[in-house]
This record gives sequence, C-alpha cells and structure tokens, in this order.
Amino acid sequence: MIRSSFAIYGANIPAFLHGFAAVMRFGLAFKLLREVRRMNILLLNVWSGLKDIGGELEPV
Repeated sequence: MIRSSFAIYGANIPAFLHGFAAVMRFGLAFKLLREVRRMNILLLNVWSGLKDIGGELEPV
C-alpha cells in the first residue's frame, strides 16, 4: 500500500523502518554486552575467588 501510494519513494519508507529496527536491536545487544562486562569486573573486585571457579568471567 505504501509503495503504491508514494510511487518510487514508497520503498524507502519500509526500508527505513527495517534499518531503524536493526540499529536498535544491535545497539541493545552491544549495551547488554557492555553491562555484562561491567558486572563481571565488579564481581571479580568484590569476590576475587570467582576467577578460580571457571568459565569466562575474566575482564576483557
């Protein structure tokens, strides 16, 4: 419907919305990764024996 209403510019509207959703999704993923790293650093400073348990909790 949008494509037919706006002629050759009608494809730009769905493409813009798709791109906006992708940017928001990746932005939230990187924000979550950053917060997890901060939490790992905080936990390692509070409980130094955490690094001996195993897993990949080393700050990067």
